[in-house]
Amino acid sequence: MKIIGKNSLSQYASYLLILLAILFAIQLVYILIGFAISLYNLKTGSNILEDFFIIGTDVGWSKNEWTMPFDNMMKFKFFVPFTEQNLLTGMFNLGSVLNHIFGSIFITLFFYISYKFLREISRDNVFNAKALLWLKRFGWLNIIYTAITLATIPFATKSIFAATYSVVVFLFFGGLILFVVEFFKKGLELQDQADLTI
Repeated sequence: MKIIGKNSLSQYASYLLILLAILFAIQLVYILIGFAISLYNLKTGSNILEDFFIIGTDVGWSKNEWTMPFDNMMKFKFFVPFTEQNLLTGMFNLGSVLNHIFGSIFITLFFYISYKFLREISRDNVFNAKALLWLKRFGWLNIIYTAITLATIPFATKSIFAATYSVVVFLFFGGLILFVVEFFKKGLELQDQADLTI
């Protein structure tokens, strides 16, 4: 099986990526609704959708040496709809909420832009301007994600080294992709010159 072009691995991988992008977009919407309802419930004392979205000082975390320091802090727990499967949990503060939302936006865009790029290289004309544009966006997405995450680490976590270590790979990945974009540009230029010669 071919890797690029029509009826290739890239074409079938693009189908998987759009499915993942849709699933993560639905999860993002669900998380946004969960945070909005949790904030409303906290401010008003209501219990709207409390089977899906729990907020309070006790959200069912087991008592141990790691969770004891957080006993009196506000926490949240979101379940997968109509199940008791934990989807998301954490501290209910601005830094944590924004971190979860930003991470969900990033992963949704990561899969969507990957889908768009693979779809473009699944065409007869692999070297095309749209493929180059989506690849460039993919590189910049990774670099921007790293920059924003590094800027917010001091506010979101106490372990600056561990958090920095986990996101620097995206900076390297984004930079590497931008080098690939330049290589891709040369391929596009050579193809255009060949077309003009013919």
